Amino acid sequence: MADFKDIEKIFNQLTGTIFNKTNFTDLSDLSIDILYKRVKSGLGVDSDTKDNPSKRKLKPLKPSTIDARRKKGVRGKFGSPNVSNLTDTGQMLDSMVTKVKGDGYQLLIPNSPRTDGKKNRDVAGYVSENGRPFFALTRDEQTIVTARLDKIVRNEILKLIKKNT
Repeated sequence: MADFKDIEKIFNQLTGTIFNKTNFTDLSDLSIDILYKRVKSGLGVDSDTKDNPSKRKLKPLKPSTIDARRKKGVRGKFGSPNVSNLTDTGQMLDSMVTKVKGDGYQLLIPNSPRTDGKKNRDVAGYVSENGRPFFALTRDEQTIVTARLDKIVRNEILKLIKKNT
């Protein structure tokens, strides 16, 4: 029978193999992918400041915005002059990054410069404050990320069991 020191050793091994940069990068890349695809399909959230926001359609564009976008052209991937999917140039969504730190990760839109002279974080704040919040995961999207974490944990436990038997 294993004593407490053996269990503690296995737990410490498991913690080190689960909570590492590779796994957090995998989870954060998945989170960015989920956000990116939701927004590109024209969906945002009801709030990007509460814990469990609900998915909702992004606020429609004003006719003047549609006309301006038709005249200058929409340069972002999947962009359309008529569709509100936060893709005029595509720079803000393409700038999303993650920062892995300690026991987790954080999704960020850096305050990096854009070709139009604006900053990506400023544009994200503007669209959010003006009725198009998007930068949060819904409960269902959080469940997808959690399922990926569960898979990582299961795989690491199986590896440790094989290694220690």
